[in-house]
Amino acid sequence: MTAALNTHDPSACEGQSCCIHNPSAHHMVTWPQHWRADRYLMERTCPHGIGHPDPDHMAHIRATRGEGLAWGQGVHGCDGCCKPTMNASADAEHGRTSDHQVQANALVSGTTGIGGG
Repeated sequence: MTAALNTHDPSACEGQSCCIHNPSAHHMVTWPQHWRADRYLMERTCPHGIGHPDPDHMAHIRATRGEGLAWGQGVHGCDGCCKPTMNASADAEHGRTSDHQVQANALVSGTTGIGGG
């Protein structure tokens, strides 16, 4: 079942990027959107079925709520598709892990995720 999303009026974001009314030309713009009410987060679903934070949503959160909240919302089960220059299949083949996965692992383990500490 698809439900309508109650959002701001289009005039509120006129002239700026908005994940709902005026998406920027990011590489995920054609992917389906999915509103995560549990996280107050707009995701884009990649061809592999993974939800990645919408870049325009993240820019809005960063600008209005700060880097800390944006970092927290950016943590997700990433397959690499949200990085515009990343080749996810090549990374998987070579056993590389995305930055977001490193961040998520750090949250679970209590480390910084940088340099193993």
